[in-house]
Amino acid sequence: MAGNWYNESWKRRSPVAVSALGGGGSAGTVDVEIDIPKDWDEFWDSIRSDMFDVVAVSKTGGLLNFSRKAGANYATRTLTIQVDTLAISNDDAISYIYIYYDNSSASDQAVATTISSPKAGNIFVGAPTGRIVQSLANRSATDAPQSTFSKATIEEVNVWFSVGSLLMGRFATYNQRKLFEGIDYVQIRSLDASGTDDAGRYDEGETRFINGWVMARSKGGANNTDYTLEALIVTTTNQKFSLRALIQVRDLLPS
Repeated sequence: MAGNWYNESWKRRSPVAVSALGGGGSAGTVDVEIDIPKDWDEFWDSIRSDMFDVVAVSKTGGLLNFSRKAGANYATRTLTIQVDTLAISNDDAISYIYIYYDNSSASDQAVATTISSPKAGNIFVGAPTGRIVQSLANRSATDAPQSTFSKATIEEVNVWFSVGSLLMGRFATYNQRKLFEGIDYVQIRSLDASGTDDAGRYDEGETRFINGWVMARSKGGANNTDYTLEALIVTTTNQKFSLRALIQVRDLLPS
């Protein structure tokens, strides 16, 4: 079921944003490479030196076929996880998977993989700041953005959408957790006053996930013009949410 914890022996997990972009929007499979950040201290301080407790898991809690790329080295904090033939629901979106870690008794779950033209899997170690959109579960149905932010034409800025309150929990705990629904994939749009999307006003490949949040990158736009930045979120139970922020592009100079 959606949201299941892979195995109670693993104590921690982090979401991975898989940039499965460029297709026609159909279901399919992709190979993925995930570079573990060297500055992710919580991870490196928690895993085994043989890295056997680092595993790739689907959004619904299933172990994926993965391997450790040649050159993995605990001492130098070097690790790339390769995922073979990941099933995705939309090949023009940012898909959601997990890296699980921290299991002192883990055996090696890696398998032989054949990786071709891998998509990037990105782990974000920062925290939401600045431009934050709080998404309340009881918000009214409207096209109006939930928050308003300003930026200059040359700026590229991150907008954080809170999604935790939108996802269903479990009536009874599973592995001591109440998780049920998760994110399947996310698509970003920037709409002008006529409702026309323009990919030049955002960088979808920079979309990132942390627990309870989706980050979108806004850029460009014409001076003195307003745009709606939208994060379309599709869940593992096929709910769809449109979270929106108004981006005001203003090149203001001192008088």
